[in-house]
Amino acid sequence: EKKEESKTASEEPVKKATGDIDKDYGEVVQKLENFLKSQKGMQASGEAALVLSEIYEDHGKKEQAANVVSQTLQSWKGEGRLLGQIMQMRAGDLWSMNNQCDKAVTHWEKLANRESFLSSQAQLKLGLCYQKLGKIDLARTWLQKVTSKNAESPAGFSAKKYLRYLDFEKNLKKEKAAGKTADEEKNKQEKAS
Repeated sequence: EKKEESKTASEEPVKKATGDIDKDYGEVVQKLENFLKSQKGMQASGEAALVLSEIYEDHGKKEQAANVVSQTLQSWKGEGRLLGQIMQMRAGDLWSMNNQCDKAVTHWEKLANRESFLSSQAQLKLGLCYQKLGKIDLARTWLQKVTSKNAESPAGFSAKKYLRYLDFEKNLKKEKAAGKTADEEKNKQEKAS
């Protein structure tokens, strides 16, 4: 008698992603998009938005990934809940990856000003994005908030490092300006003689 062997899921060959969203996910993406439209504001729509954003990101569609989370948040009813906070962080991260810090900060500010385990990370990210936007005073303010409340956390250590970098940049600009002034004065004296 031959025993029939049944294959378990772990024994089945794993399909490799092709990089083509339609080939890799078929109608899953369309079903998730339709679900999001029909379940606006519901908790399940938040979960679906996070899944869909991962699929989009994995296939190089980072702006679509950011949009799907941001748009879901607009009708979201549980902003203060854990899932809502995770969605805010994810939306900010995705916009930041798209070099759109102006959009990222709107999501992170909602987290940074509340009591949450994500607050110090949001504050750190705000500091970095504001620095990137050239708003150094705002960057410094957010980084200092991290170091004052969570100095010994990983975010606190990173914030200290970035504050030292901002100080270095500031001092370098001062030295260059002072050097320019000295060179200009020297040139004036040489022309006068």
